[in-house]
Amino acid sequence: FRRSRPWQVSYLSIRDADKVFKFLAATGRIELPRASWIESSGYLEHRAEMVVRALIRDAEPNRNLTDVDKVWLQTWIHGHTDLITKDGNFPFLNAAKREIAQYGHLKIEDVFPQQRFLVIRARPDHPDAWLTNQLISDFVPQDFVSRYVFNKPGFYRDYDGFSDAWRSHVVDVLKTTYLKDKAAFRTRLYGLTD
Repeated sequence: FRRSRPWQVSYLSIRDADKVFKFLAATGRIELPRASWIESSGYLEHRAEMVVRALIRDAEPNRNLTDVDKVWLQTWIHGHTDLITKDGNFPFLNAAKREIAQYGHLKIEDVFPQQRFLVIRARPDHPDAWLTNQLISDFVPQDFVSRYVFNKPGFYRDYDGFSDAWRSHVVDVLKTTYLKDKAAFRTRLYGLTD
């Protein structure tokens, strides 16, 4: 990210989620989780689905997921509550959704720094929106769709390590979500217009 004077250079560790988040918030590069955009975008539902799919991948890397639908995912979630609870991201996203529905926003200061990246997106009107979403995708690698949209090198590094079954599944999901209508997908989920 540019500063006003090119000789003013400072670095933040990518491993320090708290400092990275505070920098993005202080410089106006992110949208905090508010009902005004969360409820109409389906953002938390998308993140939750990506979290569950990553847990399935980790638990059963060679499972054929060709015909996975919402009912199958719900059944898998109920049958693997131990994994869901241990990971913590799916319950967190459900709690965030309830809090936003009730209060109109999420108290971000009460959220564990790493999990903050699950519920934020780049401010769509900021000149660094694409770069910010790329950075956010580094903190949420289980969301392979966002990685594909904003961070192709990161996506392909991840893809190289996937099993054949998971690669096939990732391609199917990308075809039926993002690649089906790129502009509409980016507008709905990230507020970006071309």
